[in-house]
This record gives sequence, structure tokens and C-alpha cells, in this order.
Amino acid sequence: GAAGGTAVRAEVARIMWDGCGLERDGDGLAHALEALDALPLPADAESLGMLEVASLIARAALEREESRGAHFRTDFPGTDPAREHRTCWAGDEPHPLTVKLTEVA
Repeated sequence: GAAGGTAVRAEVARIMWDGCGLERDGDGLAHALEALDALPLPADAESLGMLEVASLIARAALEREESRGAHFRTDFPGTDPAREHRTCWAGDEPHPLTVKLTEVA
């Protein structure tokens, strides 16, 4: 069944702070993703959207094995120039776009 939105939102916030904060690592991101996937689906659209966005953030952060911007991977502290691109997600698969970030205004 569907869960109450307030409880789910609070749990999503805690999971994201603990596993997907500014300093993160692969183990913490994987644990966060598992915890998000284990949450009951909330009854309201706002909470469901928050859960979906949180899952996408955790998946993308786990896929990016480097540090970039303000988000620091303690297990991958360097920046990888080959990953300096935008990524489009289709389903569960990331697809790098050809436009380099330095070319975007």
C-alpha cells in the first residue's frame, strides 16, 4: 500500500543527507540507493516525485566515479577530464552527450 508522505519525505531527507551529501563515497551512495528503493511508495504526488528525484540523484552520483564541483567523492577525489560532459539518462542507462560543459554558456 501507499505510505504517508510526511514520513517518506523525512526518511528521504535523512537518507540523502547521510549517503549523498557533499562528501560521499561509493559504499554510502549504494547504501542510500538501497534504502531509497526499500521505502514504501508515498500516496501523494509531491512525495513520490521527491523519492524519484532522490533515486535519480543517487544513481547518477554512483555512476560518476570522480569529484566534480561541490560534490566530492572520497573514493575518487580527482576530476576526470573525459567525464566533462552532460549526461542524459534513458531508463536506467546513462548516455553522455557530445556537448562539453565548457561550451555551454
